[in-house]
Amino acid sequence: MARFPLTAAALEQEAEALISGLLAQPAFKAAIQELFMASVKELRDALDGAKTSVDSLTAKVGQVSGAGIDPADLDPVLAEVNTLRQTVEALSASLPAPKADPAA
Repeated sequence: MARFPLTAAALEQEAEALISGLLAQPAFKAAIQELFMASVKELRDALDGAKTSVDSLTAKVGQVSGAGIDPADLDPVLAEVNTLRQTVEALSASLPAPKADPAA
């Protein structure tokens, strides 16, 4: 048990011991993993929405370019859209793969 007053190092050690103890309990560990994967799913869904928005933006830029605007004037816009696309794709790739649904 902790002695008072706690130093920062002692407090950190107490916290690590508490967390280790909690993670050793299968039900707690499973609940944390479930929450983590739900958060990942929300991020994945948000990134899928961002991909759709970038695709829509790309299409709109394409429509504008056909409206008599010099295509060179749109190059900076297309560069930014491509940067957004690359960022979204990189973020998507960095997420852990979804777990297979055992009910499926």
